[in-house]
Order: sequence, then structure tokens, then C-alpha cells
Amino acid sequence: MAPIVLYYSPVSPYCRSVLLLARYLKLNVDVKYMDLQEKKEQLTPEFLAINPQHSVPTIDDNGFILWESRAILSYLIESKAPELVPTSPKEKAIVNQRLHYELGGLTNKTTQIVSPLFSGEREDVDPEKVKELHEILFIIDENYFPNGNEWIAGEILTAADFAFVASISTLVGFGVSLDKYPRLQAWLKRCEDIMPEYEEVNQKGVEMLLQFFSGKFPEGIKGLH
Repeated sequence: MAPIVLYYSPVSPYCRSVLLLARYLKLNVDVKYMDLQEKKEQLTPEFLAINPQHSVPTIDDNGFILWESRAILSYLIESKAPELVPTSPKEKAIVNQRLHYELGGLTNKTTQIVSPLFSGEREDVDPEKVKELHEILFIIDENYFPNGNEWIAGEILTAADFAFVASISTLVGFGVSLDKYPRLQAWLKRCEDIMPEYEEVNQKGVEMLLQFFSGKFPEGIKGLH
């Protein structure tokens, strides 16, 4: 069977989450690196014919085209590794809740903080938004690991862990400290230990993203602690 084609940019946390899962599942993946800045390969007619939203990650699984990282994570696990899918409707609902909160809570708040810096709208972070971000991290730390569960959505590794590990590690790269969130900090270390090629796939991508921002913020983004 032909490999799954993954249209990919390493600076994207969403792309990294998908490739981390693919490596964990030992899938046959053909990674197509996309130049989103200079060549704007996401806007070529060829790619637009595949994905009119011109977003990455996008996968082509032998003719089945899918974009949006959290949908891709869920699809890959359900189709390639059903043993990682919770068995009860309630457990599945918890995974979906986590995925929705990673997008609508954590990622949304991160975007609200970082985008104005990148666009030049602000020269420093909005302290109120940073406070709200830490409120989200507190909620995750206090509520996502009941009864000593090791993973974001329960006792087994799920799609939610791959979504969160890319976004949380990116925040750490930006300068967010997890010292006040011991459960989250311990979880991130478990992810680093269990996910194959974590350094190559994820940390190098985080470093590339930081380099991308270094032209405007040579000393890093201040005020995120």
C-alpha cells in the first residue's frame, strides 16, 4: 500500500502533533515539506485542488484527503491503532473534550498573545491574556490527571496527548514555566520519553519556530512566566 502523504511544516505545532503520532504508530509516511513563507507552496493550484483551505497539516491516505490536525489525529488512531481508542462513550467523550479545549482554550489563548506581537500590533505581551493562559494551564494541571492518571484523557495514551504535547512544548519554548504545574510537567516528561523521535520531530520544530520569531524578539518573548 502506498504511504500516507503528509503535507507538513516543522514550525507548526499542529503538523508536529501528527508526525509524532505517525512515528509512534510506525506508519509509512511520505512527508512533503511545505515552504509557507517564501514560496507559499500552500497557495499553489496543485495544493489548493487538494485543500481549498490551504492549511497544513493535510494528509492523503491513498486518496482520502483530510486536514485539521485534531481530526487527523483521531482518524489515524481510529483507523490504524484502534487499541488506543477508549472503549466506552464516556471515555471517548473525555478525549473529545480534551481536544476541543486544546483548540478552543489553550491554542486560542496562545494565538491571542502571540499574533499581535508577530503582526506588530503590540511590542509586548498583554498581561491579562497571559493571566488567562495560566488559568487554562492551572485547569489542565488540576483536573486532567484524576486518580494519578498518567495521560491527558485517562489511563491510556490518546489523540489528546499528541495534540497537547505539541502546544505545551511550544509554550515552554516561548518561555512559559511549568514549575507551578507539577502534573503537567511530569506528563510532558513522560511524553518526551515514550514518543519516538521526540527530539527530532518536536524539539527541533520548536527551535525552528523560535528562530522564526528571533528577528523581532532576539531576546525571546518576555512576560509569559
